[in-house]
Amino acid sequence: MTVGTEAREERQARRDAFVSHLHSLATARESDATHLVARGRAELAVLRRGFSGGRHQAQAYGIVVPYDPPEEEQGVWLLVSGLFALHPLPRSLGGPHAPTLARSLGVLARAKGSSVERRFNELVSVEGAALEHQVRQAVRLLRGSHTPLSYGRLLDDLVILLSTNQTDYQVKERQRVRLRWISDYHHHPVARPRRADDEPGGDPGSPLDQARDSTTQDDE
Repeated sequence: MTVGTEAREERQARRDAFVSHLHSLATARESDATHLVARGRAELAVLRRGFSGGRHQAQAYGIVVPYDPPEEEQGVWLLVSGLFALHPLPRSLGGPHAPTLARSLGVLARAKGSSVERRFNELVSVEGAALEHQVRQAVRLLRGSHTPLSYGRLLDDLVILLSTNQTDYQVKERQRVRLRWISDYHHHPVARPRRADDEPGGDPGSPLDQARDSTTQDDE
């Protein structure tokens, strides 16, 4: 194993530990233990207020920094922690096997129509602060329909998309991520074979159910 590979794996392990902590906050809210519920809600509130900047951002960073974000990723980690606080999900709905942000938006667009598509087109056409704003709006859309997404994969992608590095490699990486988001958004899962107990013309389910089905079929 090369030094570069070890460094990448160590960096990924830090990201994974951080995202696992976020999921633990969502899980804590549903705990039977009052102190865990209070802690989860309190930390999520701090992370949510971090979008306000100033001392609120400093307080939110106090939750992020123990997981040792690389210096060039600190702002992205803080952003993702705030996004998570807007739409908290347990690991079962927001972990590595959950659908990507773009795929969940695609599912939602097929249920809700052109307004979601306009939002997605803006999302993949902007950079920097404008991208941060559009991602926040996208997560709010998913929250409104209780639709899952993978926060770990979102963190990995935003580290690339929000990088200020202008090397040819980084520019190509950003383009690669955008193209993958477009592909994910337009992904149409193959219909599952009808079971004997399925009713003709039945309800295809909520956007959450459809997003789960999309991911499950890809994993099979």
